[in-house]
Amino acid sequence: MHGRPRQPQGIPEDTEKVKASQKRITLFSRLTTEVLLRRTAKQYDEESLNLAAKLLEQNPELYTVWNYRREALQDKLQGSDGHEVAQKIAQQEMQVTQTALTRNPKSYSSWHHRKWIIQTHLVPLDAELRLVKQFMQADSRNFHCWSYWRLLVKLMGLSAEDQESYILGRIEDNFSNYSAWHERTRVLQALNTERPTLSLAELLAADSPAQSSSAAGNEPTDAVESQPLPGHVLQQEYELVKNAFYTEPHDQSSWLYLRWLIGNSLAGWEKAKGSPQEASATQAMQATFSDQASMCQEILDMEEQASGLDDRSGQKWPLLTLARLREVQHQLASPSDGNCSEAQQIYHKLVEIDPFRKGYYIDAMHGKAAQVTKSLTSPINVSS
Repeated sequence: MHGRPRQPQGIPEDTEKVKASQKRITLFSRLTTEVLLRRTAKQYDEESLNLAAKLLEQNPELYTVWNYRREALQDKLQGSDGHEVAQKIAQQEMQVTQTALTRNPKSYSSWHHRKWIIQTHLVPLDAELRLVKQFMQADSRNFHCWSYWRLLVKLMGLSAEDQESYILGRIEDNFSNYSAWHERTRVLQALNTERPTLSLAELLAADSPAQSSSAAGNEPTDAVESQPLPGHVLQQEYELVKNAFYTEPHDQSSWLYLRWLIGNSLAGWEKAKGSPQEASATQAMQATFSDQASMCQEILDMEEQASGLDDRSGQKWPLLTLARLREVQHQLASPSDGNCSEAQQIYHKLVEIDPFRKGYYIDAMHGKAAQVTKSLTSPINVSS
């Protein structure tokens, strides 16, 4: 198990600890058997639910027991015994999940049950939002917490501007917060797109006419393509992520975010192709990528001065980003420029620095790796 040191070989285990552990296992096994028998018998009385709560306190990941509680309480939560009773039960369930999450803050089943409760609209969401922020202070990268926060702000109708402000605060607290960077991509698209981007589930449903037209008699909806961010927003984000690089250059979260920004810049240029804005868009993008390449080179110089040639592991992300930028610059220029050759050299260097991903870098040399750019051997004709 994680966090549990192994018993050193040759050293006998403490007899009293072994007996206590065996006793706990026996009691847990008996309690589990009893609760599952009561579920099979559909016993939904208070005593049975208290036993289930006690079992979940010991092991929050018993999703069958969470299902048991939902089966027992769903009618009452829908108001079969009155609104006040439903509110009381909802508060009790929130306490059960909070106890479970105190034991394991990353329990899938506990967070799922808590989501189920708040969607009954029987608990004050403002208090929940404050509570989830406390959870994030304890672990700002708990993606379960971020998923719960996302549902909360949706139910509360919190504006995208307020969401963006909160997310920015979490990023400034910790540039290594991958979950916050990920949420920022979602919120920025919502702020800068007239219609929201469809979820993956909605896109899959849109691809399946039979499924999209059969479920509950709903009419299939048209998929909305995500729009690239406007140029002024991208420039602000490039500056934000630049601060992250100079603070924590070894962390991959901000480098992955930069890759997303590069993809947005390329998508904006593709959108401008064939329009009167194409020339200015091309010029702006070339200037942006030149600035990003210079930044990568500056960080590489700083890393070399700090670590020397003995430890080059910190050069991986700026090198990989620089290689991708050189690919893009090659595609925007003529086949005779030196960017393609430099990208190839960088990938060779990455093979030495990061041999575990040697296959990926070799594929990248031949344009076969999944990247934000096309193959090195197919430059874009800007004049067409």
